[in-house]
Amino acid sequence: MKITQAEATKLARKLYNRIGRAHEKIRDEGKIDSEVLDKLLKFLPKNLSGKTIFDAGGGSGYFSHLALQRGAKRVICMDISDFMLNLAKKRKKMFNLTNLEVKKGDFTKTKLPANSIDIILSIYSLPQVSDLHTVFKEFYRILKPRGSLFVASDYYEIKNKNLIGQTVQYNLGKIKLTGFMHTKPEIQQLAHSLNFFQKKFFVVKKPTGLKIDKNFKWKKSVKIHSFGAEFAKN
Repeated sequence: MKITQAEATKLARKLYNRIGRAHEKIRDEGKIDSEVLDKLLKFLPKNLSGKTIFDAGGGSGYFSHLALQRGAKRVICMDISDFMLNLAKKRKKMFNLTNLEVKKGDFTKTKLPANSIDIILSIYSLPQVSDLHTVFKEFYRILKPRGSLFVASDYYEIKNKNLIGQTVQYNLGKIKLTGFMHTKPEIQQLAHSLNFFQKKFFVVKKPTGLKIDKNFKWKKSVKIHSFGAEFAKN
């Protein structure tokens, strides 16, 4: 089933208000594609001094906090889930993160000024996006020239091309999730069409803890993989 991005945003809000605590626990235990994240974070500059960072779908602010630890001047953590944002606010207070801005919003339409962001972090936020073109276009708009987009996400090998962009049921450990099926060529071609330059792209064929749900109708027609990437704005 294909749905609009507005419907996808409502779905993501409802989903993470429901499973947010369990999701954070699994991440903290290193059960969410630690191989992808470890590699991607090695590519992220160790010194972010003076940089403005946008954490798209930043949830509890885990990666926002990491960016601040690397010296970022300003970090904007945006999420649609009230539950996750409350965790980010608690993190901000607990660690006195004065340069962390916690914002409720849809990162497909951020309302941020054009050319205002040095680095975008999109850490497993794209699986909840039905319209990749809209979000990549918005990322391009808010990035400064030669700014970077760092992505950790999933893609699908799909035998039936009509399934691209359709909803998929999958499991992260014991958590049941709903996301959207996008392919590697789709993601790369879209980024190229919007004038992003692909600097890095690596794949993990057997992502940690991720499996297509056994009751998903098209289970035999798709395979799920994870990837990390860095795209730069030309």
